[in-house]
Amino acid sequence: MTDDDRRKLDEKAVYDREVNLDRPIYNSYWDRDLYARMFRAEYDADLRRLAREHLPGKRVLILGAGAAEARLVGEHTPHVDALNISPKAIADLKAAFPDVNAFVADAETFRPAQPYEVIYCRSVLHHLQPFERVVESLAECLEPGGILFAAAEPGLMNPFAAFARRFAPSQSHTPGERPFRFSAFSRALGRRFEPLFENHYFLASMLLPFAGRKLAPAKPLLGPLLDLTLQVERRLKALPKARDLYWITCGVYRRR
Repeated sequence: MTDDDRRKLDEKAVYDREVNLDRPIYNSYWDRDLYARMFRAEYDADLRRLAREHLPGKRVLILGAGAAEARLVGEHTPHVDALNISPKAIADLKAAFPDVNAFVADAETFRPAQPYEVIYCRSVLHHLQPFERVVESLAECLEPGGILFAAAEPGLMNPFAAFARRFAPSQSHTPGERPFRFSAFSRALGRRFEPLFENHYFLASMLLPFAGRKLAPAKPLLGPLLDLTLQVERRLKALPKARDLYWITCGVYRRR
């Protein structure tokens, strides 16, 4: 068995819920209200706007599909195929969304009979390796001018996220995932894709929902502080190379 085969088996085992059950669930680290407030400030609005612009009526493939992805895409088009490496994830998806054509497949090697107009993925690409080869594969799954819609990909350079990955892993973390240095992520995509939109989110603001979970009496003070922190972070993006330090990115890219 190659290292690549072993990595994929590890991924499948995590999402089949065969391993990592001794770890906390992801949501247990955050105050739910502050976490939602953090995302509503900018990210959620960008995601909804981009979905309205690029998904309606299109033939869409969802990579690493789950309920949240199927729900968002299904609001805009009935033409949805969905793949996941995990049979359990696909069984759950079929039960919740029987009209979605959901199937088990390896996103790194999948080739459709007919190219799609849009590929949608949320927090999936950092699980696929090597990324330079994955970029070529994604392009071949899209028709010319097709759209890659990549949401919530995590960054390598944010020090707080790096600390959390090391010392506070959740059930959903897998050993083979490789967060991106966003400048390298953009360069790799740029070989086959033209960026139509790209934004980065959360520099230190994610610490406040974490603090809200640990320090519940301070929560009334943390909300206004979170809003102020997010405002400062939006301004800091203008600094050269600052975007590499943010936690997640969301972007829309057109196949050249």
